[in-house]
Amino acid sequence: IRRIVVKILRKQAKAYLSRRIDFLAEKYDFKFQKLRFSHTGTRWGSCSSSGTISLNIALMNLPHHLIDYVIIHELCHTRQMNHSRKFWMEVEKYYPNYKKYVQEMKQFSPNI
Repeated sequence: IRRIVVKILRKQAKAYLSRRIDFLAEKYDFKFQKLRFSHTGTRWGSCSSSGTISLNIALMNLPHHLIDYVIIHELCHTRQMNHSRKFWMEVEKYYPNYKKYVQEMKQFSPNI
């Protein structure tokens, strides 16, 4: 069953998350090089120094506002490759209540 669920989530993620990250990147003038999909059990997303953003297909199980938060979080890493004060200030520009979303994310697991 897990294989089938992963296959379905991957298909949904490619369809939805690809469009959503493109929309948010254009709206807020972010640039990234490549988008990858994963299904690790530990991270919702990541951003490499080369500009590749990886999004966990388990994001499809989250409410839309949390999906957007994770996408914005990773897009902000294209400008600040750390979790410094500058990074969180960047996140706050787009998600003023980001601390609320960080707490809400703790209710969910990226594990499928």
